[in-house]
Amino acid sequence: MHANVVRVRRNLAVFTAAIAVSLAGNVGAQEVKSLRGKPSSDQILNALTPDTADSPTRPVRTRGLSLNREPAADSSAPSSVQQEAVQQVAAPAPLPRPQAQPQAHAQAAAPHRPQSRALDLEIKFQFNSDQLSSDGKDVLDQLAAALKSDKLATARAVTLEGHADAKGSATYNQALSLKRAQSSRNYLITRHGIPNAKIKATGKGSSELADPNRPEDEVNRRVRVIVDL
Repeated sequence: MHANVVRVRRNLAVFTAAIAVSLAGNVGAQEVKSLRGKPSSDQILNALTPDTADSPTRPVRTRGLSLNREPAADSSAPSSVQQEAVQQVAAPAPLPRPQAQPQAHAQAAAPHRPQSRALDLEIKFQFNSDQLSSDGKDVLDQLAAALKSDKLATARAVTLEGHADAKGSATYNQALSLKRAQSSRNYLITRHGIPNAKIKATGKGSSELADPNRPEDEVNRRVRVIVDL
């Protein structure tokens, strides 16, 4: 009997962990946006800035009677004002609570949202090379304009992830994707003055395909831009 209970608990733990990993993967995939071709700096900026739903909601201010305000004790006031004061006194007063409690409640009510955005860009290179093509430079020019805008100039860090398709060996794809990410990084630094310490490059090879059903398709060759706000 004891062995059966232990077996059931072990299976339940494995099943729960599998669900958690699956959900985490789905969330990550949904957060990554993609722009093909040669997008404008405004399109890149809109994709890398927080959505309206992520912005903190401002409290709605309404006009009306305040239940915390004590009624004015003025015997010469008109009867309508006295009736309003009576209504205020008759209304149930809020329960007293410590001053620090509203702030703690506000923090609990607003869940923490990740302040990072990811975008896949189609930055083209010469065949089997890390040399940027003219089209690839055009896309990086637009990316640089977006990164230097008021909304992204204060970003804490920018990461360029190189991704390859499944052609060739995994070792070759890993090396080529890293070189292409580094080439993109160097272009942004030398051509557009993006701070060296602010931007880094990494290679993913073919480990994270954009379309696993078409592993050798060109859609998998891309540079992912991750901005930490």
